[in-house]
Amino acid sequence: MLDGQRTGRFIYEDLKNTEKTYVGTKVEILLAEEFDLPPGPGPKHLDFGIEGIGVDCKYSQDTSWMIPVEAVDELCLLISASDATSTFNFGILRCNMQHLGAENRDRKRSVLVAGRQAARWLWQNEPMPENLLRRLSEADRQAIFSPKGRGSGQERVNELFRRVHDRIVRREVTLTVARQADSMKRARDARIHLQPEGVIVLGH
Repeated sequence: MLDGQRTGRFIYEDLKNTEKTYVGTKVEILLAEEFDLPPGPGPKHLDFGIEGIGVDCKYSQDTSWMIPVEAVDELCLLISASDATSTFNFGILRCNMQHLGAENRDRKRSVLVAGRQAARWLWQNEPMPENLLRRLSEADRQAIFSPKGRGSGQERVNELFRRVHDRIVRREVTLTVARQADSMKRARDARIHLQPEGVIVLGH
């Protein structure tokens, strides 16, 4: 959703509200594709059918899951992923009324603390790949995206590798920094440019 190669964005909070809403839909689509899950059976049209049982998929950047009317008393996957802490949660809960708060204007109910405690957590506060650019110091980010290098994707990528050592730099980071169609070539060329400085860029 950040689409760093085109937008230069790398922080979740910079997304528009409509984009944030779509993140949950994207998680649902990817899970269905990864595990070959059909739509939920029956008239409620829940997101997935798992072993013939309807299961709804709820994603939140934090832990403020909102449950729609059709998912009350049904099994829900509760998924969250924090870009700030690089951790995720993945659990399942039957969303009975004792686990839910009052209805809002959209007739959705939040999962209460009691619900989070009752959930069966498959993964809780588990690490996921970090958002490298978010974790860098402000000084490092300013140097990488400084006016001197703003017109040259190669200069930005070179500065990235000057400042980030002993860490894996994922493809998405290079795309966001270079913002070019051939962004990965900029990473390969950085090996040549930085070798005289004693910086070795390893890759495959």
